[in-house]
Amino acid sequence: MGPTTDLLGHLDRHGVRLRALHEQLDTAEHGEHLLRVIHGLIEARRIFQSEATKDGLAAAVAAGRTPGRRPGSPLPTHEQEELAHQLQATGRSVTEIANLLGVSRAAMYRARSPSRPPTTGEDSAP
Repeated sequence: MGPTTDLLGHLDRHGVRLRALHEQLDTAEHGEHLLRVIHGLIEARRIFQSEATKDGLAAAVAAGRTPGRRPGSPLPTHEQEELAHQLQATGRSVTEIANLLGVSRAAMYRARSPSRPPTTGEDSAP
């Protein structure tokens, strides 16, 4: 059951009755049946939402788009890291160096981290 029906069930077990004024719902009369209807509506909404998500993903794939998170900026190669160190020694900022090398500033900072193993530039995963 969803959180809403769990809450309603918990309140019902403790003798609390729900009366929604706007929707004109009252669990004091036929409360168990009303909870079943509410649970059914919540489940139907979840199913519709899931189907809409699947349809949207299928449409994106059909349109040639790749669903999901976009890949991050590639990490600099070992040669680019060496060049970055040389450029930084001349007073260039990390932003300038990252722009020159075609990587993000975050990638430059990750490359400067001593815990990062050297890369060949083929794999952009950290």
